[in-house]
This record gives sequence, structure tokens and C-alpha cells, in this order.
Amino acid sequence: MSPKQTPMKKLISVFIAVLGLLGYTAVAQQATHKAELDKVSAKGFYLIHLPNELRQFAEPSLSDVRILNAKNKQVPYRINEFNLQQETSNFESFTYSNSNNSEFIIEKGSLAVWNYIILKVKNANITKYYTLSGSNNKKDWFVLTDTNRISLGHNAETSTLQKISFPNTDYQYIKLNIDNKQSPPIAISAIGYDRNYLLLHDLDPIKPDSVHVLNDAIKKTSTIHIQFKQAQQINQIKWVVNNPSYFNRQVVVYKKTTETYKKKPVERRETLAAFSLDSKSNLVYDIAVWEQDFYIEIANNDNPELEIDTILFFQEPKYLVAELAPNESYSIQCGDKKLEAPIYDIAHLHELNNAPLPEVKVQPVLDLRTTEVKEKKSKPFYEEPWFMWTCMAIGMLSLAFFSISLLKDTKK
Repeated sequence: MSPKQTPMKKLISVFIAVLGLLGYTAVAQQATHKAELDKVSAKGFYLIHLPNELRQFAEPSLSDVRILNAKNKQVPYRINEFNLQQETSNFESFTYSNSNNSEFIIEKGSLAVWNYIILKVKNANITKYYTLSGSNNKKDWFVLTDTNRISLGHNAETSTLQKISFPNTDYQYIKLNIDNKQSPPIAISAIGYDRNYLLLHDLDPIKPDSVHVLNDAIKKTSTIHIQFKQAQQINQIKWVVNNPSYFNRQVVVYKKTTETYKKKPVERRETLAAFSLDSKSNLVYDIAVWEQDFYIEIANNDNPELEIDTILFFQEPKYLVAELAPNESYSIQCGDKKLEAPIYDIAHLHELNNAPLPEVKVQPVLDLRTTEVKEKKSKPFYEEPWFMWTCMAIGMLSLAFFSISLLKDTKK
């Protein structure tokens, strides 16, 4: 027979029990958004395009993305993306000519369409400016991009891979002109592409939540305030300008930050990108921005403001590859910020990128935080809020009862 508990031991036991109930009610954060996948007809590996409607709620690294089957079990997947930070055995060289390390004429060979090239460059800490043009006969050249820049450095290796993107084109030749007037040329050892890269997939369009334009006659600038509902990866901006017919304006993309100086908040500008908006180009510019709220400033000088029809934003697509079974139900979920990136064996199957994989469609995204969706999810009674609050109330009443009993016992 166990010894009789003292009033103090009773109080401690009840207190621990109540703490347990309180801890139980602190439900761990779960996925916030999900999308079902269309069912497949045969077992095999499938390509899954991760739509922006879902991706915007995931971590930038996609560490919180999970594919689950009907039994809520994880389905291994790999992310098909291009990693320029490491050498690859899948690098395929183009045939090209080189003139004074400043003009490179590159032949696409058997490719039907191309939209990027990779430069193998000896590492250097420098910025170079370049232009691209296309031709089918190496005589008549047509602009592909306006002046852009290559920024090298911040790489521990002795060489690096530098990707240069441009609009989809079927030109047989592309001319890369690098401006070496301000500094010696960079050492380019090869120009090519990666056989594993998803070459022909277009960029994903992303639409801002709000766009506000402010013209300042005193500063002679036009500032466009861009806001998205969530932070977005932006890889490209495309402009549609109605008037004037000719323009060449300097553009700065920046965000506002607040710092503390002498115990007072000070607002500062952090530049994210810069380029020349030139009517002679195709008005498509590559940038690398991950922001939710930022500004685009156009220097008008003494010219009239641009009549901008629209500004389009794009991001490089993300694809998942997973092995799916016929007539099974699958969903993609994300939004659980506490999750770490999964480790799957399929990540080592690099040859999956080479295969012409069938693509499975993703259905509309559901917000799991809404009441409507939560009502659809059947829960056991012990996970319902009313049960948890009832347990808490009983625990608190029990604690109060035993506290009074303890006070009476100590007075005896």
C-alpha cells in the first residue's frame, strides 16, 4: 500500500497535471497551405511544377514543402533546379569564336530554342557590362538584351559558373559583347549550357498586389511602389511603355530600411538592382530580388514622364520530381516554418533531369488556416477546442480546491 500523499505533494501533482494540459493545448504549428495533385494513370516519375500560388507561402529554400499521400505519409521528391555554384559533369560546350576577349560569337548547334548561356570564368572580384544580339547569318545582328552586368567574386573556388539569361530565341548565333574599356578582360575558359537544366520552360509570371506611381517634378523622378502579399523571388522585369517613342532612363530598384542612429530611427535606401531603360532594347531585364515591398525609381531629368502601360514581373520556375502510383491521392503542403529540409534518396538520381518526364497538374491552392477548410477536416474529440478548454477549467478548479485544502491542513 502506497504511503498517504501529503497536501504539498497533492498540490505539486495537480500543478504538473495542469501544466501538461496547458502544454497539450499549445498545438504545434502545421502546414498553412496545400494543393492536391491530379491522379496519374501509370506508376513512374513525374514532373510537378510548383505554382507561385503555393510557392509564395513556402520558405525560399522550399525546406517546408512536403508531398503526402492519402495516408499522410511523405512521398520523396527532388527539386529540379540549376545550381551554378558547383561544377557539373553535364556541362555541354558551345562552338564559339573569340575576338580580343571582348566579342564572342556563339553557335547554338542542334538546340531548337535557347534562353541562356553559361560562362566558365576564372574567379575574380569585378563587375563587367555586356550586351547580347542574335543573328542567323552572322552578318545581320538584332538586339536581344540591353546593357547588363556580370558581377564576379564571393566564391571560394578558383573558377565559377556565370549564367546569362535572355528571352527565348531561335537565332542560330548569339553575339556576346563584353565592355573591357575600364579594366582588363576576364578569363573565360568555356561557354556552354547544362544538359540537366530545364531550358524551354518559360518564367512564371507573378502579379503585384498593388502598384502606385508618384511623379516628382522637383526631383525629376518617377517612383513606382510595388507591393506583393508575400515576399517573392523576382528574376525578371518586363516593361510596356506607350510614350515617348524614344527614351533612355536610368532605373534604380531599392527598398527602404530603418536603422537606429543616436537612438533615433533613420530611414535608408538599399539598392537592389540598377539598369538603363532604353527604348531601343526589348525592355526585359534580369534581376535577382526577393522582396515583398520595394520601389523602382526612374530618373527623368528634363524629359517628360514615361507613359507606362504595365510592368510585368517573372520568376524562374521550380519543379519537383516524385515517383507516383496510379489512382492514388497526393497533395503538396507547405507553410510549417519549423520544418527542416527533408533528406531523400531520390536527390541523388540526377539522371531524372535528362529524361522527358510527364508532368502532373497541381489543383487550386487551399488555405488550411481558414475556418471553411478546418471544418472539412475531421478531428477526434480530444483535439477539439471545447474539450481542451474543458480540461483546462477542470484542472484550474482542481488546483483551487487542493490549494484551499492545503491551507486548511496547514492551519491544523
